[in-house]
Amino acid sequence: MIMKANSHQNDEDEILKRVYCSDLYDFYGPLIKDNQREVYELYILEDYGISEIARNLGKSRQAVYEIIRRVDKQLMNYEEKLKLFERFKAQQDIIQATLDELKERLKDQDAGAFANIEKRLNDLLE
Repeated sequence: MIMKANSHQNDEDEILKRVYCSDLYDFYGPLIKDNQREVYELYILEDYGISEIARNLGKSRQAVYEIIRRVDKQLMNYEEKLKLFERFKAQQDIIQATLDELKERLKDQDAGAFANIEKRLNDLLE
């Protein structure tokens, strides 16, 4: 039973890491070499498996695995130094908190005025 719980936790951790790396890729993808970017996009964005990528690109599974790990490390290093994603998330949190507060304070006010403000803030969140 403990082994299943650990396995489940590892799966969740891997999913969270993949989502995080995908977010980092949105910020730092252009800094990755073209050949690495091709492999990484198939893996992260298209959800191809390592074997599928290797077969489609004529590379060994080991080479594909190494490229993916190298890009993960590069993305995390960029974020560690530049912190663009961290700042972006902080700004999103501030915008959401502002939107929530405005909604609460203006709930009995002019609905049209709030709708315009809400739309502009939601545009910033996207």
